[in-house]
Order: sequence, then structure tokens, then C-alpha cells
Amino acid sequence: MNTLQNQVTEQGKTLSAQGDSLTQLSNSLSQTAADIDASGKMPGNLIVNGSFERGAAGFTGWSSTATVADLQVPHSGNKALKMSAGQSNLVGQEISITQGRTYRMGVWAKQDPGTTIKDAGNTKFRVADSTGLLVGSNYGPFSSGWQLVTFDWKATKTTTASFQLTTFLSAGAMYFDDFHVLDVTDEKDIAANAGAISQMNTRVTAAEGAITTQAQQLTKLSGDLAVTNAAVSKKAEQSAVTGLTTRMTSAEGKLDSQSQQLTSLQNSLTTMNTELGKKADTSAVSSLTGRVSQVENTITSQSQSITSLTSTINTIRTQGANPWVDGTFESYSDGQVLGGNGTAVVVASQKFTGGKSLKLRRDENNSGNSDKQLGTWQSVREDAKFRFEFWAMMPADQAPSSGWTTLVGIQSQNAAGKNAWQAAVTVSEASLGARDKWVKFTGIASNNGAGRTRAVVWISTRGATGNGTPGYSLYIDDLVITDVTDAKAAQDASDATASAVSGLTARVTDAEGKITAQAQQQTALATKVDNANSRVDNMAKTLSDSQSTQASLNTSLQSQIDAQAAANIKNQTTLDNTIKSVASITSTQQTHATALEALATQQTTLTSSVGDLSASVQNTAKTVADVNGTVSSLWSMKVETVNGKNVGAGITLGSNGETSDMILYADRFSLFNRNNATAVPVMIAEGNELYIDTARIKNSSLTTAKIADGSITNAKIGNEIRSNDFVDGSRGWRIAKDGSSQFNNVIVRGRVEANSGVFRGTVQADSFIGDIAVAKSYDSLTFRRNQTVQRNGAYQNRGYSMTVVLACTLVCQTYGTGSGLGYTSDITFNIGGQEVTRRIFVDAGNITGGTTAFELRFAARLDADYNNVGFFIRASGRTAAIDYTCTVENITATAFRTDSSSFS
Repeated sequence: MNTLQNQVTEQGKTLSAQGDSLTQLSNSLSQTAADIDASGKMPGNLIVNGSFERGAAGFTGWSSTATVADLQVPHSGNKALKMSAGQSNLVGQEISITQGRTYRMGVWAKQDPGTTIKDAGNTKFRVADSTGLLVGSNYGPFSSGWQLVTFDWKATKTTTASFQLTTFLSAGAMYFDDFHVLDVTDEKDIAANAGAISQMNTRVTAAEGAITTQAQQLTKLSGDLAVTNAAVSKKAEQSAVTGLTTRMTSAEGKLDSQSQQLTSLQNSLTTMNTELGKKADTSAVSSLTGRVSQVENTITSQSQSITSLTSTINTIRTQGANPWVDGTFESYSDGQVLGGNGTAVVVASQKFTGGKSLKLRRDENNSGNSDKQLGTWQSVREDAKFRFEFWAMMPADQAPSSGWTTLVGIQSQNAAGKNAWQAAVTVSEASLGARDKWVKFTGIASNNGAGRTRAVVWISTRGATGNGTPGYSLYIDDLVITDVTDAKAAQDASDATASAVSGLTARVTDAEGKITAQAQQQTALATKVDNANSRVDNMAKTLSDSQSTQASLNTSLQSQIDAQAAANIKNQTTLDNTIKSVASITSTQQTHATALEALATQQTTLTSSVGDLSASVQNTAKTVADVNGTVSSLWSMKVETVNGKNVGAGITLGSNGETSDMILYADRFSLFNRNNATAVPVMIAEGNELYIDTARIKNSSLTTAKIADGSITNAKIGNEIRSNDFVDGSRGWRIAKDGSSQFNNVIVRGRVEANSGVFRGTVQADSFIGDIAVAKSYDSLTFRRNQTVQRNGAYQNRGYSMTVVLACTLVCQTYGTGSGLGYTSDITFNIGGQEVTRRIFVDAGNITGGTTAFELRFAARLDADYNNVGFFIRASGRTAAIDYTCTVENITATAFRTDSSSFS
């Protein structure tokens, strides 16, 4: 009985323990379910257990004032993080982040009434890594109801960072629930694009309205322009200036009158002072002094009016023809921005005349041309030309970059919005000459046509660009812009006429020089002619009389040629046969010379004939030169026979001063080797064909060739060689100079190398070299809490599109049952930059001591190349309440061909 009672007691204890375990398991399941429900409301949350439904799991930094509390009104679930007063609190969780990605850190928060922040610098979102603080953002105080606080941050480096909630309170408590960290990079980009599109739509709408308004204004301005042109044609501005000048003359006359009055009063004052010396009445002196003071005040006032009037006249004169802006800048207020986003401002601190000038500024670190537009767009002619005149000055305290320039001109535009920038003046360090010195600049800006009929004043303050580059300020005043299109055209025409007259004068002078030279030559020639006439007189007996001096010279020359010809005739030999056969040798030599040309010809002809049969050999040589630059020389040998038909052969050599020729003509062309006992023709040309008995060609180029039977030791084909029956894709063979070839029905023995190919049919091979499917295993890794280990490897691609798979088994030690015994590990796979991280949570809530294994793998596709692709598996043990050990086993890398046609 006692034994039975003891057994029942023991079984009761066992049942009680099992009941406690079941209760604990039920609680854990409830917590897990609540955590899953909360996590489902925040997709993509990088924080584990962000709802705190599993207590402290996944977080570090717990203390007596930083705990998980059960709340009657949590934000979700049943639990929340409570941070009380008394000390600095810091609770967080580590997350791997990537440089350039944007992360949103957020939490739902509230506080008890009467809660007071002791240190705002330690009550904030905090992100830090092993090197220290990366970023922080303050929050609080909160209301008694839940409110969402967030903080966006772009990661400055790739690291493992701890995302933390911190407080330092002097009274009360703060509560935090549904803590989350999200990667919102894509969301930000989409929002930015949407905002840009919305802004662009707004700008387009505004632009459409502005275009409509501008169209109306343009219509009105066209009417106003016609009226203005009519007024200008009547010299309205000149009339206004004349009127103002008249007013100034009148004022000057009054000033003279007042001056005379002052002189008179001063004389009276002198007289009165004399009388005062005689003890005159002091009241009279006082009265007189008052009158003088009044007159002086009147004169001063009128002098100021005249000065103002003169300034106004100068302003109007300067404004005169400026189509875009008031070039005196006097009508603008001090500090008024005229353009360039605030870099073209009217100021009163510097001026050449009047009281203001235009300050042009180039900002520091500027990366562009710092362009500015002044005034509104005005209609201009395509060939418009504007003269720019202004004074410029740079203060001594400016230190611009070396080589700075400021361009002043116009920016013109056509109907399509295509711009052109034409500078009239370039201001530089050299052109200014010195600092604090006003220098005048003048130049013309020419519109370059191409339909550009609207323009605006354009100023570009240029200098060194980029970070760390200095800026500068330049002041201009009295800017006058005048349309000189018609005047410039007239000036250009005048310049062209003057240039033509000057050129004509030079040509006439040159011609006069030549006439003088010719006269001298004619004088000299006349002397020679006189001598020639003497010779002609001696030869006049055989020639007709000359008709002129020149003719006498020609006649004299002809006489010489005739005399020479007569001498040659005496040398001709004619052999006559008494039988009906004739043989003759005829030789002719001729020379001909004039003031314009010289010619020499020599010809020898051998002829033999018997009846109707004849044979001839003719040798000809000829040379020509004339004053037009023509020169030529010719030599030819021709043989011919007549025996029912004409058969001839010959060779001609010629040169015309530019090219030379050697021409052979014959029915057959042969070369003989005289050293052979029997003369054998080594080469025969018949028609368009050349026959060579045996030939060796060292270097040759054949455009088209047909080779029947032959032996070629070495040959280079300029384009391609093919069989005479080649048909692309079906018959024959072809080899091209680029190495491409085509053989139909070919058998190849030996080594074959190819980059690619297609086999249609059966391929038989004893072995393959090249990756079809390969694999390699790597040593295991062991790591513990807060430790990171990594196994590296590499794959050499061989020109194929491959899929590489990394696989491993994560074996995690478990240390008994209890939520505090769980922990989290990260396994990162990276193949050639393609990366993924698997986060593994070992839930020890219902696991006894031992091990738990997880099979993990990651696949990445590689392009068809020859790169050496690196890869690695990295294991990181995250912070936990216990020190644990894990092993990464069975690390295997497998590569196999991608896009197999076996799959569909």
C-alpha cells in the first residue's frame, strides 16, 4: 500500500510538472501567435520581435528600468517596452545595412502623465556600429495616447548597426510598441518620381497659361511697337532731351540771376558792415543777414534741382535705345534682383555715374557658366546686330580663379526653342588692367540667323568649376545697347567698297609695273630685231619682204628652219632598183621655234616592197615645249608587213610632264631565254590572256582567277577563295580573308578549335572539357554569439551561362527549454555580388538540449563570360542571453549550365 501510495505521489508530481510545461508551452504559443499577428501588420520589418510579444527575445540592453510590461491598452498585442526614470536606458537590435540604402526607423510611443525628460540628447532614436554613433534623432515628450514617431536615414556605409531606443527621464515612464526598421529606398524613389511628375504637370499647366498670356501680351506689344516706332521716327526722345535741356538752360539762367542778386546783396552787406562800424542799427544787420540766408537757401535748392535735372538727362540719354533694361540702373531699387537667381543685383555700394550699378556675382564651388538673363524676351531680326557699351570694375578685395572671364551679349532662340549665345564683349583680368578702376568696353553681338527671332540680354560670369573653387563679383554701369543692324550692313558695304578700291589700285599699280617691264623687253627685243633685220637683209634675196618687226623675226626663224630642211633633203638617200622592187631609207629632221613654243622631230623610215608585198620599220622621236607649261616627249618603234592583210607590232614610250607610259602592241607577246639551246617562249600574250610556262610569283594580287591544275606553295588571298561549284548552305567550299569558311560534307581529323558551334544530330565524344556540371565542397565553419566567420571560394567561368548554387547545413546547439535560451543567427550567401541573408531563429521554447539543423541554399545566374567569380558564405551570431555555438557544415558549391532546352 505504501509503495502504491508513493507511486501515486510521484505520478502526481510528474503530472503537475507536465501541466506546468503545457501551460508554459501554451503561453509561448500565445506569445508567438501574437508576435506573428503584429509582424504581419508591418511587412518588411527588419526588427525581430518588434511588438515585444515574445518578451526580451532579439533585443539587448535590458535593465531594471527597461522592461517588457503587460498593458491594458497596448498598441497591438498585449505587451510593450517600458522605460522608467532613474537612469539612462538603451534597448536595441543589430541589423545588417547597405551603403546608399534609405532606412525608416519608427515606433509607436506614449508616456505617463508627469513624465519629464532629464537629458534630451539621450532620449532619441540611435544608430551605431562598432566605430561609434552613426546617426541620432530626438523624440518626445509624448501624449498619453499612442502616437507614431519615425526617422528616415540614408546609410553612409555597409555595416552591422544597432538600431536603439533610448531614454533618460527624471520622472515618469515612456512606453514603446511595434518598433520597426524598414528599407524604404524604393518607396522614396517612387515618391520622388511622383512628386517630380506632379511638379512637372504644374509647371506645364503654368507654362501653358503663361504662353496664352504672353501671346496676348505679344499682340498688345506688336501694336505698341508700331506706335513706338512712329514716335521714334518723329525723334520723340530727341524732343524730350531738347525739352529737358531747355529746362536746364532756364534753370541755369535763373541761377545766374540769383548769383547776381547774391553779389549785389554781398556788396550791400559790405556797405552795411562799413556803416555798422559807425555803430549802425543791429536790427538792420539781422534783417539783411536773414535775407542773404534766404537767397542762399534758394540758390542751394535750385542748384540741387539743376544737379538732379542733369542726372535725369544723363539717365535718359543712357537709357535711350536700350531695348531690354535700364542701363543706368537708376530706376531700380537697391538690392533689386534682375536675373541669374540672385547673381545679378542692383546695388548702391558701387557706381560709375549716378547712384547705382549692377553687381554680377559668380558663387564659390560653381560647376557651370553662371549664366544670367536680363530683361524680357524681345523680337529681333535674324541678322540683328547690337552694339554693347558699358563701364566695368572689379574691387581690390576680389580673388577670382586664374583665367576668369565675363561674357556680355545676347541669347537668341528660334521657334523650336533652340538657343544660341553671342558675346559682344569679354571682360578679363587683362582687359580690366587694374582693380578699383572703371574701364569702358564696347563690342557688337551678331544674331546668327537660323530662325532665331527672339532674344534677351545674356551675361556669363565664368571661372574655375567644381568644389573648392573661388567666386568673384564684377560691377557694370552705364550699359547702352543699340540696334546697329542697318548701320553695320552699311559699314560692311562701305568696307567692302573700300577694300575693292584698294585692291583695284594695287592691281593697276602692278599692271603699270608690268607695262614698264614689257616696254623694257620690247626695247631689248627691238635691239635683237635690229640685229635680226641685218641677217634678214642678208637673206632677203630668197624670202619675201617682212611686214613688221615681229613678222621679220618669225620670217627669219622660218628661214632658218627652211634652210635646215633644205640641208636635210640633201642628206636623203633614195635607192631605186631597176627591177620591180623598191627599197628606201627616208630620214627627216625638223625644228620649229617661235616666241610661244619650240618643237623638234626626227623620223627614220625603212621600206621594202616587191609588187603588192611590203614591209616597213619606222622610228620616231618628238619633243615639244611651250609657254603654257606644256612639255612632252615621245619615242616609238613600229614594224608592219602587208601580205593580203596588215600585221604590225610596236613599242611607244612617252611622257607629258605628269605621267609616263610604255605601250606595247602585238598579236603575241613572248619572252625568250637566250641561254637555252632551244629558244622556248616563257610567256605568251594572246588577246586578253597571258600564258606563262613556269612562274614563281613572290607577291601578287589577283582579283579573279581560275586555276585548273597547279601547285601554289604560298599564297595570300585578298578577299576569298572558293570552289567553282560553291552554293551557300548546300554545296562546295569557301574560305574568306576574315577567317570565316564553309565546307559542305567535310571530314576533319586531328585537333579542332572553335568558339561556338551547332551540331544537328548525334555528337559522340570520349570526354568533355568545359563546365556542364561541376561541384566542390568546402570546410565547415564554427561560430558563437557575437562572432562572424566566412568561407570564401571562386568559380572560373569558361564562356557559358551558368547557374551557381551555394548550399550548407546550419547546425545549432540548443540548451534546454525556455524563451530566454533562444537566439538568432544570420547566414549570408554572396555569388559575384548577388547576395541574400537568411536569418535563422532557434526557438528554445519547446526544444530540449541537443542540436537543430537547417538546410540552406542560394542560386545565382552568371553571364556567358570568362570571369573568375568570387563567392562566400558568412555566418554571424547575433546577441543573445546565452553564449551558444553553431556549425556551418556540408558547404557545397555547384555549377551547371543554364537555360537547358530540356526544360519548358
